[in-house]
Amino acid sequence: MSGGRVTRYTRLAELASGERDQAAERLRADQARQGAAESQLRQLLAFREEYEQRLTRDSHAGISAVQLREFRRFLGSLTAAIQQQEGLVEQADLALSTRRQELQDHHRKQDRIDGLVQRLRQDEIREREKRDQRMADERFAVQGPQVKPRG
Repeated sequence: MSGGRVTRYTRLAELASGERDQAAERLRADQARQGAAESQLRQLLAFREEYEQRLTRDSHAGISAVQLREFRRFLGSLTAAIQQQEGLVEQADLALSTRRQELQDHHRKQDRIDGLVQRLRQDEIREREKRDQRMADERFAVQGPQVKPRG
């Protein structure tokens, strides 16, 4: 009777497990993207710091106005790249947060379905035990007590 229900919900649990696994894979991919974005940002920041130190050092040694203008132009471009990368890191952080929530939702769904399957299996066992007991009672009522001869 509920065997079909158990089978259906077991299949649903398998599908939910697959969805959860896919969500975990998407989370891992987003973690990698976020890590790469942060790494790129750190590299850009380190490069800007090195370049600023070079500008300071070369300024003390004396550089032309053209060279100073080029240094500043390049630093401006580098700062714009850093700002853009900071935006990418922020987007990656948001995507990662969304993926974490998605995975938690899939875990909760999986837990609910697994709990339901377990309850259905327990119900099925109880029904089978009741049916077996009913059949044993009916046999006993029809056949009477079976006494084994002593030998």
